This record gives sequence, structure tokens and C-alpha cells, in this order.
Amino acid sequence: MAKFHSVLSHLQPQNFSNLVVCGDFNIDPTDPSDTDNSILLQIQNEFCLSQTVTEPTRITSSTASTIDLVLMSNHNSLMTCEMLPPLGSSDHNTVLTSVKVQCRSKKCRYRHQPPKRSVWIYKQADRPLARKLLSRLPIASTTDDIDVVWKQWSTTFLEAMMLSIPHRSVPTKTSTPWIDRNIRQEISRRERFYRMFKRSSNQDWLTKYKLLRNKVTSMICSAKKAYFERLAGATTNTRKFWSIVRSIQPRNTTFSSSLSDGITSADTDEDKANLLNKYFSSCFNVANDPPMYADLTPPPESMDHFDCTPEEVVLYLSQLKIHSAPGPGNYRMDVD
Repeated sequence: MAKFHSVLSHLQPQNFSNLVVCGDFNIDPTDPSDTDNSILLQIQNEFCLSQTVTEPTRITSSTASTIDLVLMSNHNSLMTCEMLPPLGSSDHNTVLTSVKVQCRSKKCRYRHQPPKRSVWIYKQADRPLARKLLSRLPIASTTDDIDVVWKQWSTTFLEAMMLSIPHRSVPTKTSTPWIDRNIRQEISRRERFYRMFKRSSNQDWLTKYKLLRNKVTSMICSAKKAYFERLAGATTNTRKFWSIVRSIQPRNTTFSSSLSDGITSADTDEDKANLLNKYFSSCFNVANDPPMYADLTPPPESMDHFDCTPEEVVLYLSQLKIHSAPGPGNYRMDVD
């Protein structure tokens, strides 16, 4: 394990978008009696590595152990991890792991494509159809579970909007704000000069390309400097300032997305919450601690329902900002 730690220290996993270490470690993370288990866990936490194999990889007549491990520095790139039958005469199962990778070559068909977003064309919306479909929304429900009622209503509402409002998917813009039209034109010219040089091997095209390359670099540096000078001077719009600051900060994706207490591993939000609650509850002894709220009297009544008139609903809907971006539910405000 000391040699393994030395190799990881030399590699520096934080310098890679995703470092994958796999093999027969002969250490079972699910076995608390394994003495090397705690050492491996310390190495995982130090280098932000997450263990992705959750099923036994070596099964005998009396034991089942998970000793063939796959450690990753970017757990979000994991697609699948499944067990296949052993190969040949081996008594170890075959671990098949699928990982999302990003190709740097522009010609690679597996190259990562920018995410797309839905754009709603409200000018072409069929508002009478939308009102007709919305009028069919179920008002009464057969269940008192608020989650089930909300799921039914939101699904029907979004389906009505998609049928009545045209929409299309467009790629998310990734251009920096200081790259204007003139710089983009010079970038296109620079790429065209380089293609002409590769096609003809003429040194004149290479000279033109180098001159224009230096010009574009200077234009980008000047535009970036002027942009941040204007941004620093506009102290009144703090929201825009911090939005730009967050957008240019490097996003570190090397941190593990799972938690572990040395015995169990938590990957989902619910499992993480239960693991943290278990840890913090173990730090206190409720039997010995004095009650903090013993003298408080309960409230006279609880709010199990509230009354709201249709006029109040219309009032609150009229105060919504229709040009604001939708939330995670993708409910648009520009609907009447």
C-alpha cells in the first residue's frame, strides 16, 4: 500500500479529468476485519478516489468477497459497472465498467457535444389550445398524498404546454462574453489560412497564419482586459459581477461524489443524508443530555390546511416575472 500511495503521489490525480485505477487489490472494502481496508480508505479520501464496484467479484463455496476494485477520481463519468462470468479457469468475475470520455480530436465521433436546451417560441403559441388543454386538468384527486397530486398535475401541465407551444433544442452557448463579432471573424480567417497552408504547403500561407494568430491573441487579451475593467467599474450590478466570476472559475470535478464511513458507502442523496445523520447522532448521548425544550408548550393549533381564493391566485400569478428563467421543473411564466 505504501508503493501504491507513492505512485498516486507521483501521478497527482487532480491533474487529470478522470483517473481510473483498477485491478485485483486483494482488499475487500465490505469486510471490516480486513486490516488493509482502513489504509485503502485513507488513500481514497486523500486522492479523492471513489470505489465503484458494489458486487462480489470472487465467489467460492464458502466466501464472497469484493477484491477486484475500480477506483475513479471523477465518479460522475461512471455509466455502468456490472459483473460478468469469469474468463477461462479464473475464479474471479469479470468487472465490466463503462466510463464517459471526452475526445480532444474534432473528427472523433465520440467527442463530447455541448448540452442542448429547449427554446420555447411563444409568438407561435396556440393559446386557445393551451387554455382548452389546461381546462381539462383534474381539480379533484383520489389521494391525499401531496407528492402524487403534484406529480399528476405537473405532468399534465407540461404535456399541455408542449402540445400548444412550439419549441426546439439549441446548443448551449459556451462563448466567452469578451469575444465579439470582429474577433470571431479574425478567428475564422486564421483557421482558413491554416487550412490553405495544410492543403498547399505554401510558406506564404503559414506566414499569414502566424501573423494573424498573433493578432487574434492580442485582440483577445485586450478585449478581456477591457471587459473586466468595465465590470469592475460597474459596482452597482453585483448580480452580474458574481455571475461572471462564477462562470470563469475552474470547476473541480475530481472530488468524489460518494461518502463512506469505512464500512458502508453512500452514493445517493438519501443514503448520504442517512449516513451523515447516523454520524452526527453518534456524537451526542441523548440519555445524558438535559432536555432543551422541555418547558415549551405546544402550539394551540396546527396548520393542516389553508384557504386561498381564486382572486388571490390571479394576483400572485400577475406578479410573476415572465422573462425570468424557469426553475428545475421547467414551468414557464409566460402562460396565461
